[in-house]
Order: sequence, then structure tokens, then C-alpha cells
Amino acid sequence: PEDFGPGLFLGPVIFGAIDTDHDGTATRADFETAFGAWFDRWDAGRAGSLSRRDLARGIDAALNPAPGGPPGG
Repeated sequence: PEDFGPGLFLGPVIFGAIDTDHDGTATRADFETAFGAWFDRWDAGRAGSLSRRDLARGIDAALNPAPGGPPGG
């Protein structure tokens, strides 16, 4: 289908992380704020750059739909 792809699954998670004022829109300012905060958080050594591993770990932490792991049972 035309709308089937990674965005179908990642879009709502990313949108929820970016739309922090919950107004139903993601503005350029929302993106800059979210990505700036993520970069600062993920660049723990203040190197001014991220490795592929840093980026992957940061994405896992910021966009995990089930923080703390999946439900038990």
C-alpha cells in the first residue's frame, strides 16, 4: 500500500516526542528544540559529535514506545 513504510510505525512515536505542547502540530521550532535536546543528551562526553552507536542508543532511549521494556506476561 502507498502509505505503508517505516513512517507508519515511527511517525507517531517521533511526532509524540516532538509535539511537546500537544497542539497537534510539529513546527520547525519544535523540531529544533527536540533534536537539539537529544543531541545534547546523547553527546555525553561533549565531543560535539555522535558516533553511530551513540545515535542508535539515543534513538532507542528517546523513541522507545515501551520504556522499561515490554509488559510482562
